[in-house]
Parts: sequence; C-alpha cells; structure tokens
Amino acid sequence: MTLLARAAASLTRSACASASRTPFAAAHVRRSYVTPATAAINMARLGKYVLVGAVAAGAGFAYDTLAKPLDPNETNILGERISSLSPAAQFVHRVISNHAHVWSVPSANLEMHSTYVASNDPVEDRHAISVTDQGQVLVSVFDGHAGWQCSELLSQVFHNYVSRRLLVDGKCKQALVAAFDEFDTDLMSLAPQVQAMGPHVKPDTAQAMLMPAMAGAVLVSTVIDGNKLLVAHAGDCRAVIGRRQSPEANKYAAVALTRDHDADNPAEVARMRAEHPGEEATVVMRKRVLGGLQPFRSMGDARYKWAHDVQEWVGKVFEGSQYPYKHMPRNFKTPPYVTAHPEAVEYVLDENDRFMVLATDGLWERATNDQVIDMVGEYLARQEKGHWAHQDKNAAAHVVRNAFGARDTELVASLLKIPAPLSRRYRDDITVVVVFFDRKDGGGDKVKEVSKTVKLPERAEPMKSKITPTPTGLEMRPGEGIVPSAKL
Repeated sequence: MTLLARAAASLTRSACASASRTPFAAAHVRRSYVTPATAAINMARLGKYVLVGAVAAGAGFAYDTLAKPLDPNETNILGERISSLSPAAQFVHRVISNHAHVWSVPSANLEMHSTYVASNDPVEDRHAISVTDQGQVLVSVFDGHAGWQCSELLSQVFHNYVSRRLLVDGKCKQALVAAFDEFDTDLMSLAPQVQAMGPHVKPDTAQAMLMPAMAGAVLVSTVIDGNKLLVAHAGDCRAVIGRRQSPEANKYAAVALTRDHDADNPAEVARMRAEHPGEEATVVMRKRVLGGLQPFRSMGDARYKWAHDVQEWVGKVFEGSQYPYKHMPRNFKTPPYVTAHPEAVEYVLDENDRFMVLATDGLWERATNDQVIDMVGEYLARQEKGHWAHQDKNAAAHVVRNAFGARDTELVASLLKIPAPLSRRYRDDITVVVVFFDRKDGGGDKVKEVSKTVKLPERAEPMKSKITPTPTGLEMRPGEGIVPSAKL
C-alpha cells in the first residue's frame, strides 16, 4: 500500500551540548478567548448562546447521538458509574475519552496517557509514540494546518527519521535537529521530483504527493533515553516538565522546554526581519508571516518556501483544484520565509522531575504552563478538593476537561458541542500526551486502574526514512547509509 493510500485509510478512522536545567521561561495563555476556570461563567453563557444558534441552524446534535455506546459498568476516577451521571456529563466523558489511551514502556519505567479532541473536520492534529531498537522512547505531537496531510505523514514516518539520525549522529540533540531539517528538505524536494516525472504521473496522484508539502504542521518531538531528555520543536507546540518542589510536597513547578515561534516571541520577529532586509514592514504583518501564517517555523507550508518558478508549476498542477492555499502569498519576494529548523535542548532528569506534558496549541490557548502542570499534579495527588475537576482516569483527558471549564460541566459540554467549522472560533484541535517518569513496571497496577487496554509503542524503523515520490504515490526508502527499499 502506498503512503498516500495508508493516509487516506487513516482518516476513516556527533557533538552533544551540555544539558541545561531551565531552558525557557514560563509562558502565558496565547489567545484572548481563553478564560481561567474561576471566571468561567461568561464563557458558559457564550457557549450556550452559540450552541442554541447552531442547533437552530440544524448543525447541532443531541447528547445521546455519539456513536460509541456507554459501557454500563464503566466508572470514573471517583467510582461513579458514567451511566448514572447527567446527560451533559456523559457527553463530556465520551468526547474527551473517545480517543484516550494509556501507553506502557516497562523497560524504561514509563507510562504515557494521551487523548485528542477535534475541532476541525477532519482533525488536523496527530501524535506518535515509538521505541527504537536501542531502547530510546520517542514521543511527538503534530499540529497541522492548511490540511491534515503534513501532520499525517509526520505521524507515520518522522520517528523513522529520528531513529536513523540517532544511529548516525549519536544520542544528542544534533540528531533530533538533523531529523527536522532532513524531513522538511525531503518535503520541499517533492515538487522538482514530481515535475521531473512528467507525463508518467497522473495529475491527481501528483496533487496527492504534493499535499504533505503544501499543508503544514508545527511539532514538538522528544527522545527519552534513561535520565536524558532531548527535545526539539518548530512552531507553537510545547513540552513542559512537572518538577516536584520538595519530596514531601504535592506541588509542582513548570519547567518549559520550548518557547513559541510566533509574533509574541521578540527574538523570532527580530530573526525574520534580519533575514529579509528591506521587507521589515511586510515580513511580519498582523502578527503573521506576510500577514498570513501564524507560526514562524513549521514543516511543509511550501507556499512560503518554494521559489517563484516552482510555485508557478505547482499552480498549474493544482489548476481547477478547490484547495485554497495553492498560490503564493502577497509580498512574496525572497523565499524561504518559514523554516523547519528547530530549537533544541538537552535536559537531565532527576528524581524530582515527575512528568512531562506535550500538547498542541489548542491546549495552550486555554491554559498556562503553570495551570497545566498544576492540573497533572493534582491528578497524581488525587486532590478532589483542589482547584481542578477530578473525574477522569486518563491524565490527558483530565487536562482537557479542566482546560475547557473544570468543574463547570455545562460549560465544557457547551464548548464541545459547537460543531465544525463554527467551533474554530472558540476552540482548536487539542492533542495532549502526559509522560510519567520512573513508573516501576511501566506503571504496574496504576496502569490497570486507569485503562483496561494498555498500548505498546510501535518500533521506529530507520530503514524507512526517506520520502520518495513514484508514479503511483509516495514510498519510504532507506536514508543515508541504509539500503533495501520499503514500500508502505
């Protein structure tokens, strides 16, 4: 099966720098529509008004119409039967738990909780959890935009690139940086390679092969290797450590391992203007690249990278297509305007580093780093009378619930019921992965308590780490120094 077909099927569904302890300062909530749980009442009213309008327009759906039936014996973390809760509470549970999973890596003493909640239709977020043959654990989240194709391809094969670079470059952050650079270089080379095939490739196949480059995705990717953590990111996904403040305390400090690459980062704005002299007035307009793209670093987004002549050819390939992002942006003079080159850090874990949260910006638009770390800290301590709601066995679902409105179930339900595309005015796709460190036996009884089914990460395959276009679709072949080909 070609990579294109696999992606379509999925929708129906050696220098190592010294480690640093506090790489980046704490970050703030990113969007103006965000309110903390203590000020939820205004948002609740807004959500209910929007819901009424959507239902009146025929866009809504009743609480009891979700496809997945409730298990009559299913309980929440308090031991309450889900079927005994209010319709709104049952609805919230279904939505935030529908894609919730628990992952276990006993050899690394790791337990991971994940979930996602869609706003776009189809959802553009993805995540991936893998292990290498050398025992490293790879965890990444991908936030797509202008289509799902770039994030989908990343979720399938990016960890293959990482695993190969770890073999080639050694266990250091340069390997992760190289994987970012090489993956995006392969994406950008798709256009000239497809063009060189000429009439041997059908127009619809050419469009499909180019879409992972035309769409875009921001990401954060981590390599967990014993007590050593490698983190690289491009865009506004984040990775944040929850660090216990003292052995006796249940309070955790947020240690940011990333900083957003957008107009709220003065260093990024200065970099963009320095790289495009004479375009200072247009390179960042309305807090966006050329007035259009919000993140300053990303995979794909070829319309901000390809040269003029390449884009003219691509325009002909997509002639007649309904895809809205097939043309060069305005004031397009000196590409590339966007880079996938990441910022990277190495971090040495100690006994006080208890967990890490990776998430797309749909979460950070609703909560600060400190709030999210506090949510997970209370989850670990089972503080039922703390600041946050405690209903969910899965820590990632717990974070999503509290980011949307905490104990105000009606608010959470109102926000989750707003249908696409109207929902994008009030919430983005959200993907959350919580990694718990030093969980003996991969979590042991605690994992069984959280989930009946525990997933084991797939193996990263360095033999499949070179995106290659063919007349029938994209294939994965060996990268640098590796030989046999592998067709997906």
